[in-house]
Amino acid sequence: MIEKCSLCGYCNMNSPLMTVTGNEALAPRFYAYLLRKGAFNEAFYGFVVDGSTEHLCPAKIDLDPLVLRARSKLVDLGKETEANKNMMAELREKGKLYQE
Repeated sequence: MIEKCSLCGYCNMNSPLMTVTGNEALAPRFYAYLLRKGAFNEAFYGFVVDGSTEHLCPAKIDLDPLVLRARSKLVDLGKETEANKNMMAELREKGKLYQE
């Protein structure tokens, strides 16, 4: 699916991080670029999974599931953030992430 991406940047238009910071390394197009290159690194933990890319994309690419798969691959490779390790440990221990 990512092969359809032309890196046009339309997905950046609804990106809150790109809007606030102007930093393309925090914008969806950067993650699409990494996915196309097959570059799996910790940057994927910075992607905001919020469903905001697909409706803007001319190729109708939903980056969310692709980034989630990349994160899963990173975990399999032993490359995860401390915050992710803690979150997963709490989920395994308590069965939920938040207290009621």
